[in-house]
Amino acid sequence: MTTKPDPTAGKSSPISYSAAARQIRAGVIKPVYLLFGEEEYLQERFIRLLRDMWLGSENGELGISRDDGKGMTQGMVVDLACQMGFFSARKLVLIDEPAFVPCTKDGRKGASVNSGEVDDTEAPEESDDADTEANVKAGTGTGKVLPPQPATGGEQPLLSWMTAPGADAACIVLRCRQGKPDRRHKLVAEIAKNGGLVETAALTAHERLSYLQESAQSAGKQISQRLLGQIADRPGGLSAALKEMEKIVAYAGEESVITADILEQLLTPNPEAGVFRLVDAIGWRRRAEALGELRVLLARGEPPFYLLAMILRQYRLAFRAKAYLLSGVNPGQLAQVLGAHTFVAEKSAEISRRYSFAELEQVMELLCETDYAMKDGVAHWQALESLILALSSVRQEDRAPRPVVSGKPGRSGGRA
Repeated sequence: MTTKPDPTAGKSSPISYSAAARQIRAGVIKPVYLLFGEEEYLQERFIRLLRDMWLGSENGELGISRDDGKGMTQGMVVDLACQMGFFSARKLVLIDEPAFVPCTKDGRKGASVNSGEVDDTEAPEESDDADTEANVKAGTGTGKVLPPQPATGGEQPLLSWMTAPGADAACIVLRCRQGKPDRRHKLVAEIAKNGGLVETAALTAHERLSYLQESAQSAGKQISQRLLGQIADRPGGLSAALKEMEKIVAYAGEESVITADILEQLLTPNPEAGVFRLVDAIGWRRRAEALGELRVLLARGEPPFYLLAMILRQYRLAFRAKAYLLSGVNPGQLAQVLGAHTFVAEKSAEISRRYSFAELEQVMELLCETDYAMKDGVAHWQALESLILALSSVRQEDRAPRPVVSGKPGRSGGRA
C-alpha cells in the first residue's frame, strides 16, 4: 500500500496521531490501522484525513463502510474489505470496538503515555500538498486497482490479508474507544510492527492551544493567548475545549474579537476555578480574598491537602520562572521550559517578580510547616488560614510569623 520508505516499520511501539497524519499526507498509508487513546476528536480527524487522501474528498463518504465490531470476527472484517464498491475502486472499512482486539481493563486511564518517537505537540495540519494527494489517489477512478481475495485459513485472517496481493484496494481502521489494546496479542503486535498502531493520547492544556487557535481563526475570530489558555484549561480534554470554543464563536456573532467579557458570560462553570482563584489571590498577596475563597472551597468539600498541593505548585512554578528568566531565558520561551501553557507561564512570571529568592525560600519553609501541622493533627482549616496570613506577610527583611503547628509556632518538620 506504500512505495515510500517507512520509518515506523518494524517498531512495536504505537505512533502518535501527528506522526501518522504526516505519513498519510506523504502517501504512506497502511493496510490496517488500530486507533486508541483518550482524544476522540483526534481519532475523528485522523479518519477524515485518511478518507480524503485514500478515497478523495469529493465522494469519499461513498467508499466508507462503518460497522460495530462487537459481534464481528477477523474473517468478517476481511470479507467486508474484499467486497467490491459501487462508487469507488477503493474502500475504507471502519470497525468500532472490534471484539477480536483484547484491551486492558484500565483502558483510558492508562492511554496517555506517549511513545516518545515523535513530537505530539505540533500545530494542526496545514493544507495538503496537491501533488502528494494526487499521487495517493492515483488509480481510484476506473477500477485500476484489483480487489483483494479473501484470506484463507489461519487464526488471524487479518494478518494474512495485510500481505495478500490486491490489499491495496481497501484500508481497514479498527477503533478502540474504551480501552488500551494489549500489545502482547499477535494481531496488535503485527499492526504495531507495520506502523499502524496509532495512539491519540490525552493532550496537555498547552498542546490544545493550537487546535483552539485554528478553530477561532477558521471562524474569522481573534482571541488572545491568555483567553485561549482559559478555554484550554477546561476539564474534559480537547473535545470539550473545542465545544466551548464553538459556543463562544456562535455567541460572539459579528464581533471579530473574542473578549474576556464574552468568556465570563459563556464558559461553563468549572469546579476548579475556585482553586485557581485561591492560589492567584495568595500569589498576589490579597489576604482577604484568599481567606474568603478558602472558606468557600472547604465548605464545598474540597480536600485540604489538595488545596495545599495547588498552593505549593503555584510557588514552585514561580520559583522556576524566576530562575529561568534570570538565567536569560526569553519570556516567549518560558511556557516551553516550564512545560505549561502560555497563560500559566505568564502568571507564574508575574508572581515571581513580586518575590525575591530569599522570600521564596521563606515561602517553601512555611509550606513545609503547614504540611507538618496538617499531618500532626492541627485542624486543617486552621493550618491553611494560618498559612495564608503568613504568606501575605512574607518580606525579605524579616521573617514571617510561623503557621500554628500543634500549638508550637516555629516547629520544623521534614514531611513536606
